Amino acid sequence: MENAGLHGVHDMDWDDERRARLALQMSPDGTPRRVRALVREFGTATKARDASEADVAALAGLDVEVARRWRREFVEADVEGQIARADDAGARILLEGDAEWPASLRFVDDAPIALYVRGTLVPEDAVAIAVVGARRATPYGLIQARRLAGEIAGVGATVVSGLARGIDAEAHRGALEAGGRTIAVLGCGIDLVYPPEHRRLRDDVVRSGAVLSEFPLGTPPLPHHFPRRNRIVSGLALGVVVVEAALRSGSLVTVDWALAQGREVFGVPGPVDSAFSAGVHRMLRDGAALLTGIDDLARDVPAIAALVESHSPRTEPEASGSRAALRLGTRESLVLEQLSSRPVTMDFLVDATGYPASVLAATLTSLELLGVAERVPGGGYVRLRPRELR
Repeated sequence: MENAGLHGVHDMDWDDERRARLALQMSPDGTPRRVRALVREFGTATKARDASEADVAALAGLDVEVARRWRREFVEADVEGQIARADDAGARILLEGDAEWPASLRFVDDAPIALYVRGTLVPEDAVAIAVVGARRATPYGLIQARRLAGEIAGVGATVVSGLARGIDAEAHRGALEAGGRTIAVLGCGIDLVYPPEHRRLRDDVVRSGAVLSEFPLGTPPLPHHFPRRNRIVSGLALGVVVVEAALRSGSLVTVDWALAQGREVFGVPGPVDSAFSAGVHRMLRDGAALLTGIDDLARDVPAIAALVESHSPRTEPEASGSRAALRLGTRESLVLEQLSSRPVTMDFLVDATGYPASVLAATLTSLELLGVAERVPGGGYVRLRPRELR
């Protein structure tokens, strides 16, 4: 059966407002923060696109020269060409707020404005773990990445990585071998293959998950794109697993993003004298959780614990009418205590718990996946009739 995610963008309603939102972010100066600030001040993307240089500078808080360059770029942006190129590439362009937009990116600081997607994104992808690490990995690291990704995908969670050489590629392969879902986040346009030898792997990921990028089609894989790419890798996941990283590894940038976003961070220990694991060992020394297998993930990520339990053979029948027991972490328990049958807002939860919105977003996602909380129309959260908690 044809993958539903391989259709193009003709079926999307590209009205003037959607075109304006896409144009605002297509230039290098159209960072998510700047686009959001401008749209917030003008009320619509269309008004922001048509504003004067002086208004763009003043309302986006930019130097006049930067505002002039940005305005020229988004006025001249070839939106129609971008839509056509996406269609030719078998991709579609999602904008923030679209039905298929990943729920896990809600409240992520500096989340992308647009995503170019090949493949399918499904609600179950909210239970995802990122597996990242060294490009120049050792045989030990490659084996561990493939094994761990297979265990993660084997219980029904999605594996997220960056399609890079080394650990990333093995993480995708491990998920595919387990018959699970995997998502690859690119540091270039979705119509390009980087590294070029991963064309077949990319196509396999498209068939069993999704390949996505925030960069317009045709964007080359420039070095500064990959640190920005990493915030999406961590933002799509409930936790980040690092398999081999030197002290100055780019994978540690993903860890920094994960910590800022309230995600759990795990390190896979390596040989004590291996420079390839020195960055991981420093993470572990600084408080990251040690990971050797799926059970270690389950201890710190309640949504993974629920999946592991659902895949485990029952040793004795459940009591009549009982539901699967859940193991809530301290943070999940504290947030759940603030919820009731009456909707509460994110602002309320920030004030009540002291957690930043990014941390709360990750926690609420876990509670939603566990079936004890729900986001209601208008953006508030309510507590559902709880399962047996322990």
